[in-house]
Amino acid sequence: MRMPARFVWLGVVVMLGTSGCPRQRDSAHADAGSDPASATTTDAARPTAEVRIDGARMLELVAALADDELGGRFTFAEADIGRAADMLGKAYREGGLAPVGKAYRVDYPITTGVKETAPSSISIARAGTSQAVPATAFVVRPNSASGTATGEVVFVGYAARSRTEGDAKPAYDDLDGIDVKGKVALVLLETPARPDGQAMHEALRARAREFERSTEAARAKKDAAALSRAYVAMRKDIAKIVAPWMRGKPLPKSFVAPPTDPLAAVDVRSIAEALIDANDALPGPKFDPRFGRLRHKLTRLAEAGAVAVIVVEGPRSFVDAKARAADVLPTLDSGRPGIEPAAIPVVQMRWHDADALLRIGKRKLSAVQAEIDRKLVPRSAVLTGTTATVTVALQATSVAAPNVLAQIEGGDRKHEIVVIGAHFDHLGREGTGQCHADPGDVEKDGVCNGADDNASGSAMVVEVARALAAAGVKPRRTLVFANFSGEEIGLHGSKALADSPPAVAPFAGGKVVAMVNLDMVGRLDERGLAIGGLGSSPGWLPLLDAVGTHGLGVLYERAITTRSDHASFYRKNVPVLFFFTHLHPDYHRPGDESAGISKGGMTKIAALVADLVHRLGDGADVPFALPANPDEGLVGALPGTNPATIEKRVGLAEPKPEPAAATP
Repeated sequence: MRMPARFVWLGVVVMLGTSGCPRQRDSAHADAGSDPASATTTDAARPTAEVRIDGARMLELVAALADDELGGRFTFAEADIGRAADMLGKAYREGGLAPVGKAYRVDYPITTGVKETAPSSISIARAGTSQAVPATAFVVRPNSASGTATGEVVFVGYAARSRTEGDAKPAYDDLDGIDVKGKVALVLLETPARPDGQAMHEALRARAREFERSTEAARAKKDAAALSRAYVAMRKDIAKIVAPWMRGKPLPKSFVAPPTDPLAAVDVRSIAEALIDANDALPGPKFDPRFGRLRHKLTRLAEAGAVAVIVVEGPRSFVDAKARAADVLPTLDSGRPGIEPAAIPVVQMRWHDADALLRIGKRKLSAVQAEIDRKLVPRSAVLTGTTATVTVALQATSVAAPNVLAQIEGGDRKHEIVVIGAHFDHLGREGTGQCHADPGDVEKDGVCNGADDNASGSAMVVEVARALAAAGVKPRRTLVFANFSGEEIGLHGSKALADSPPAVAPFAGGKVVAMVNLDMVGRLDERGLAIGGLGSSPGWLPLLDAVGTHGLGVLYERAITTRSDHASFYRKNVPVLFFFTHLHPDYHRPGDESAGISKGGMTKIAALVADLVHRLGDGADVPFALPANPDEGLVGALPGTNPATIEKRVGLAEPKPEPAAATP
């Protein structure tokens, strides 16, 4: 599963983790004998009178997919992701499932990067004089479109708007009242008064590693006094790192307080979460993390009619004075693999050069950024008399990535397709993927195995398919069982199937009428199973009520999170459901191994899914519906996050109220 929105503005905060002592694994997940679901579920639970789930076989496939030898299944590590794809195809073949087309593996193209095919350029014209921007002053962004665009320059601040409740007008919106149609937009990275989250992430990681190295001897001797001194010094350094996020307000005392147990782990994740809470507690407009992403800014600006974008990381967005002075530009090859191009040319200019070449009114960009951050009021304006011409010539480079597809052909309604899917890629190895082991991780093998995320969902899709086929189920609709790659880097595999399915049966002449997505379904605990997406069809809740809970505690959620593969189908007006057993401390870390998987929990969930899929195959009516309100459409939050979109809880206790956020 992709990272939840709560952590995005901090960079890859979910990978920050702990330093020092090992984490304690939940003993309820240690083996099937102590599993919270094993007391009432056997390996052959019955989703219907005929269909039997083999929990042991499913767990065996989870362990195989999450084995170190598959290296974390990073989409661009062909040897690893290819072996995983072959393993899934073999499991379908052994289960008697037919492929979609001639083979189970169905490849799709995915972008790995871009290269310039001709020199790019920016020229600024003012008062009848045109000046070329030096090549050293800017770089093309890897998500730029190719082309030449000329237009009047308009400063649009951060191109951000604040969060709102219901239909209320945002308290802050950089594009409110400003016309960008036909113009070149000058835009700041990040969001108001929030510096570069990725840079802060790196600074926190570096300080945590330094602490780990410097306290090895003291920890070995259990020298509490020395550890306490080192711990307090580290917390003071962390306070300096995160201080810019507090707008000059004092930090909560927890940032500098000595630990109650000097031998305990340094939990940087908790520090980051405390910072989020402290920042949200500050007065003024609140900014959703997605508004700090360049991709979101570019989408807003292109939809508003901008013809090109000049991006600047303003001086206040750097994490420290050294970085601010260096003003280093990213390189063209530093973009995230799989990135999709914007609709317009995009370049990034150094803030020093923007200050020298451009004026907003009569003021430098750096001064205007400082005012925005201080007052939290937009300062968007046309740079009267100033035009810019941006020329970019790029060529994408791509590779073939695998999806794995199998099917049970339908009967009288076989042109109607029900997709049951899960992604099988993960973060790979440290150094060759996006896996990062922090100093305190027990598992320092440098492999993010992704047993829960998402070998669990992948194995469950296969097991449901095999169980239905073994039972001789003859659905009216065609059931397609899909294992996607490319999810962790942007939902690419599911997007490929939703947008450009293979031109063979059942997709040739067929239509997807429903999609059921399984992502992180391997760690059932007292929080139960979450089922999201009910708002995508009025037929979901009656159908789920008819299916029942199969002995599970279930949270039913109306909203549709953007964080997993069902979103690709929802964007095509397909009703979707999302099965999920919540985040845990090993999420996106090397500790997500098969030893933590709940076999009994997976067996119960698979039984419920098989029952649901059986009914969908038989023609259960789930017409697509638009969201009743913005909160119930595509959102960054995970199921259960927003009380207003929870339909109901069955077999689960109401959660206790969370403590108020720390205030400075």
